[in-house]
Amino acid sequence: MKRFFPTAFYRYLTLNFCLIIFAVNTTGQTSVIDSLERELKRSSIEDTNLVNTLNSLAFSYYTIDIDKTIELVKKSHKIANTLKYTSGKARAIFIRGIAFTVQSDYNKAIVNFDSARNLYASIADSSGLSATYNALGIVNYYKGDLESSIQWYKKSIDIEKKIGNEDVKSQYLNIGSSYGELGVYDEAIKYYKKALHINISNKDSAGISSCYNNIGTLYDDQGNFPLALQYYTKSLGIDEKLRDSVELIKDFNNIGIVYKKRLNYEKALEYYEKSLTISQNIDDKKAINQTIMNIGIIHINQQKFEKAIPLLKEALASSKKIEDNRLVSSCLNNLGDTYYALKKYDLALFYYNQAKDVSEELGFQLSLCNSLLGIATVYNQQGKLVESLKYALESKKISINLDLLTYQRDVNKLLAEIYEKKNNFRDALVHHEQYKLLSDSIFNKEKIEKIAQIEYDFKFQKELEVFNTKERKLTKKVELTNKDLEKSESRFLIGVVIFLIILLIAAILIFQLRLRHIKSQNENSLLEQKLLRSQMTPHFIFNSLSVLQGMILNKEDQKASLYLSKFSKLLRVTLESSREKMTPLSQEIIALENYVAIQNIESNQSFTFTIRVADTIHPENVLIPPMLIQPFVENAIEHAFTPDHRDKNIEVVFSFPDNQLVCTITDNGIGVQEKINRSGNSKKSLATSISKERIQLLARELRTEGSIQIIDRKSNNETGTLVTLVIPYKLSEQ
Repeated sequence: MKRFFPTAFYRYLTLNFCLIIFAVNTTGQTSVIDSLERELKRSSIEDTNLVNTLNSLAFSYYTIDIDKTIELVKKSHKIANTLKYTSGKARAIFIRGIAFTVQSDYNKAIVNFDSARNLYASIADSSGLSATYNALGIVNYYKGDLESSIQWYKKSIDIEKKIGNEDVKSQYLNIGSSYGELGVYDEAIKYYKKALHINISNKDSAGISSCYNNIGTLYDDQGNFPLALQYYTKSLGIDEKLRDSVELIKDFNNIGIVYKKRLNYEKALEYYEKSLTISQNIDDKKAINQTIMNIGIIHINQQKFEKAIPLLKEALASSKKIEDNRLVSSCLNNLGDTYYALKKYDLALFYYNQAKDVSEELGFQLSLCNSLLGIATVYNQQGKLVESLKYALESKKISINLDLLTYQRDVNKLLAEIYEKKNNFRDALVHHEQYKLLSDSIFNKEKIEKIAQIEYDFKFQKELEVFNTKERKLTKKVELTNKDLEKSESRFLIGVVIFLIILLIAAILIFQLRLRHIKSQNENSLLEQKLLRSQMTPHFIFNSLSVLQGMILNKEDQKASLYLSKFSKLLRVTLESSREKMTPLSQEIIALENYVAIQNIESNQSFTFTIRVADTIHPENVLIPPMLIQPFVENAIEHAFTPDHRDKNIEVVFSFPDNQLVCTITDNGIGVQEKINRSGNSKKSLATSISKERIQLLARELRTEGSIQIIDRKSNNETGTLVTLVIPYKLSEQ
């Protein structure tokens, strides 16, 4: 039976008005309020200065006492209206919009921001106009209209740049958050980095904290929990110093999410309770609903469904009341998951369909993927295979677009079950194989990361114990020495103490150096494991054996014998190379020749492959990292040529200019830029990224040059692609 995991719930909004609209420094907020209160007492005339003071005081109060903010705004608005002071009136209405936003009354907030926008436009106040655009973006984000929010933020940026203000970090951060919700991660990280760069340059602690939190969220979505927790903790440390309640709610919630995903439910509940306490103290309905749902999800994971359902329904009802549509979709999906686990399929279907409608209307792709998969799974249980297949395929399409491996695995498993029930065994087998590959990929990734982390922790603990033992011995020696030195001269005492201090510092330095060395070894080990998996994958071996089987069945004995010979040589060389950190260049050339020979045998349209080695190079004596060149040759074979391409040529040349080992891979295909234009995909291949990291690590270790350059030969009025590798190497001692 399909096992469902609770929907990935959205985090408490990373945007807060004192950061985003006018960048108030919360560290000195109390002193600012005291100063404004004194100034207000001294004001005896109802003039524009009094309006400005009331507005400033109202804005300072909104994170502490929202009722006080509303009271002060009423006074300033009334006086500004009497004086016909448009700027002061617009500011008062603007702050009232902030108050309604904090209270989750978004429709009233929009009305006030629109009114303020019109007033600012009438007096050509660019700064005020930019602030209202930004605020409208925030409210639309809260309401779930992400596309509109991005447009409002960009309008704000345009105005700021027209008036010469390049400090638009808040708008960048907000745009990144909207793109993150839409699942457009490349754009999200681009804007987060822009915001972080500005905040670091300005030494803005609150801004840096918000960037850390957003980056942590991105790592969390990608499953990199240690890095996510690291960034969340950095943010929490800053916000505790600033005493920012709104940000602390977010920090505690996010840390709770990480512990939940790592199955540490008690720790997760501890942080959720901290978040809930602060949320209730400031009456933040949005944060209260979010945290209640998070606690409900913990109960789902613990299979305490009787506790989870009331909490989820409470959060759902309250979220509908304040039009928090993102949280509505999350609550609905989680209720669907809960009733599915209880085998109440009609109720599960009811909630999944509601979640689907909300997600489709507002473009929540991750939530929609979960809803569609839930509906498909319920229909499968009910034997409605046509409906189940339809929704499963829709869910698969979204999971591929968003690169959601876990959802891809689950939907392929479901599709295999559906096709098997429909007696379509061929498609069932295809999806079952995809399910197995994805399961292996996810399992191997988790296993390797866990082993590497355990190994590092073990070595760290071992070194720490050795260091502590040395420290205890040194401390004991100091104590004994102090007793003996009571009768000795003061100079001898000073000399011994200085010696012990130097010894302790040396021990600390040695300990730190050893830790760096261990970390470097772990990075190398992980890269080598990744590269090995990217070369001889189960998929490649399975395909090769399938081709060989086809030749045998077709009684192509001579061709099958040649293919088997080349395949066995390639497999032997690859396995031998994988055990060594460095391998002779001659062995790498043999592997390349066998790999290309296999590809030529399989291909209906063969290609010409040439390897040339400079006379100054002795391949048996030059040692290089194994399996480094093959990914680039494979890219040329797979992607360089179109089906109707004639005279396909691939050439590999090894040269030795200026004591550098240079390898060039040249093809006469369509060129890398044309390939990107046709496919619309500009992502670098996994093997290329891993190779680049390996070359950089080995170059540092061997103290030689190392680099990768990929260029389109079109720039030289030629066709095809040229890959240039400067390979780290060492010479054999033989």
